[in-house]
Amino acid sequence: MEDKDRIIQDSNEVIELLSDTTRIDEDLLRIGDELTITSELVTKLVKENSKTDINLENYNQKYEELTFRYERLQIQLDELLKLRSEKHGQSLKMKSFVSNLNQVTKHLDSWNENVWMLLVDSAVVHRDSSITFKFHNGCEVKTD
Repeated sequence: MEDKDRIIQDSNEVIELLSDTTRIDEDLLRIGDELTITSELVTKLVKENSKTDINLENYNQKYEELTFRYERLQIQLDELLKLRSEKHGQSLKMKSFVSNLNQVTKHLDSWNENVWMLLVDSAVVHRDSSITFKFHNGCEVKTD
């Protein structure tokens, strides 16, 4: 608990970075616009094919190209949505960690199970008897 203030400050900086999804949101808008345009092009192609006698090979080729483009954009959109959701989840987890850490006194006189559960995500005991503690904020500390 000696580094409590520094850990809280570092964690708040990470929260700020995780909360900034401006670039992701801009990419989502751009891809959304491209999806709309591609969808409109497919609709236009289908209407054009129904009104005129277009070469079937050319129609199929254009349709497949537009379909491939749409599917590729949809995959990008899904990946960005997943990334934004993951960042939001990590941010919430970090906020909870900081909130819990703020409630803990700097000096613990005895074992406190609540503090352990609130702060430590996992602990790995190595063959050399050292232990690696992984905290909920993602930090890891290895004892000797």
